Amino acid sequence: MKKPIIIASSGGKDATLALHRLRHHPDYCETYQPVGLMTTFCAQSQRSNAHQIRLEVMEVHAASLGLAFYPLFMQQPSDHGFYDYPAVVGAFYDSMVAQGISHFLYGDIHLEDVKTYRDQLNQQHGITGVYPLWREHPAGLIHEFLNLGFKAKVVAVDSSRLGVDCLGKTLDTAFLQALPLHVDACAENGEFHTLCYDGPDFAFPLAIADGEQSQQGHYHYLDVALTCALP
Repeated sequence: MKKPIIIASSGGKDATLALHRLRHHPDYCETYQPVGLMTTFCAQSQRSNAHQIRLEVMEVHAASLGLAFYPLFMQQPSDHGFYDYPAVVGAFYDSMVAQGISHFLYGDIHLEDVKTYRDQLNQQHGITGVYPLWREHPAGLIHEFLNLGFKAKVVAVDSSRLGVDCLGKTLDTAFLQALPLHVDACAENGEFHTLCYDGPDFAFPLAIADGEQSQQGHYHYLDVALTCALP
């Protein structure tokens, strides 16, 4: 019997590719059954952490991927996240373990400090992390993502690392070739964030339109809105 697993995702390329591997790669698909998608949000803005994607967009993203949607809301912002992140996420972990779900999937690639933090929090709550992309080369991963037929657009940019004119651009070969040499191909250092809106695991493409841009410090965001509800 396959183990149920929750996908930790903000709707971007890495978690989407990790989910694809979970469903199709023999190292994972015979062991795990994805059952839900967890996204963390700022309670005040109703936008996802880091990506600033609307709650309703992520709800449709999860539905198209055939997953139950679990939004978690943070109330106490800090300089680099939320003070109540461990408590809110930890409580959710506890509730999942009580339902027999003790595995979570993450799209992390090579940031040791991020993985260490996740693993330490997971261990406190009886959760096992699954990392299908861990320590693979970013350039290979992003080309795999595109070659599979996934579609994504840039929804956030760190202007100290990348030009703001990249906001709204489609993630494709031309975009990758134009990236400065110091920018990680998968943006593991937060250079940019994406929203994946179509691809082989989607039951239907997300009907979205670009809205206004906003800025918080050196981070710039593109507001993406649904143009229609679920099909």
